[in-house]
Amino acid sequence: MPFTDYIQYKIKVETDPDAFDQDHGLEIALEERQEIIMSELSDMPFETFETDHEFLLAYLPSNKDEPTFEGTIRNLEGVKLVEKTLIKGENWNKIWEESFEPITIGQDVIVRAPFHVVEKSFAHEIIIEPKMSFGTGHHSTTRLMMESMLQLHFENRSVLDMGCGTGILGILAAKLGAAGVTAVDNDPQCIENTLENISLNNCQDMQVFLNDKISPNFKTDIILANIQKNVLIEQMSLYKSWLNKTGTLLVSGIYEDAVKDIKESAEKNGLTYLGHNKLNEWCMIHFEN
Repeated sequence: MPFTDYIQYKIKVETDPDAFDQDHGLEIALEERQEIIMSELSDMPFETFETDHEFLLAYLPSNKDEPTFEGTIRNLEGVKLVEKTLIKGENWNKIWEESFEPITIGQDVIVRAPFHVVEKSFAHEIIIEPKMSFGTGHHSTTRLMMESMLQLHFENRSVLDMGCGTGILGILAAKLGAAGVTAVDNDPQCIENTLENISLNNCQDMQVFLNDKISPNFKTDIILANIQKNVLIEQMSLYKSWLNKTGTLLVSGIYEDAVKDIKESAEKNGLTYLGHNKLNEWCMIHFEN
């Protein structure tokens, strides 16, 4: 089977002095800028993003690269394209094998790639094909969501994984006994990767579609939304309308200083704040309808 060659774009991301976070320092301001740049590059066929200090590494198959991409990146405000590197396909799996280690949560969950050794000592095994740097379980917000999910009752309850990425949270919900899982994202590549991971994990009762395909009459028992502050606030009224009576909402993708604003938005929409957990400056908040 032939290997796919990849192009690595190495991009230096400058921080905005006006957006400098005095409470948390430059590192968080840099992370926010990197996330913004990743969002701005989402229309290009990048399969993977990685961060390396002030650098953002973006990867796409070489046969999908176009000369216009380089110009687009160079025209982005606050970034500098440092170099483009061809990575031969035979080295691609080696890169992931070296950088993607299995994630464990006690003896409850292990998240591994297909090339890792099968582990049978955990209650739940999740297999993720690592085609992107988010949604593999390595980020603090994903871990916070998974840890909180283990404290919830999922059996015979319906679930919405909003902004599903790789589908990891929806897959965990299915393995925890959810009656049905709907996974939604606005990125077609995330939809494709989620479908692949659903197949890898043999999750039968999961459906996946783009955000704009949600029915106005949609209802669910649990919503999992690991996104970002502005999107969470913008969509809070939708979460409220989609939740069944006594439904549960878990949100993450925010820093601790954003908890107050998210809490105010949720309570304004009639949701009840039950508490929040913190890991490495990131937070997960628990609400109920």
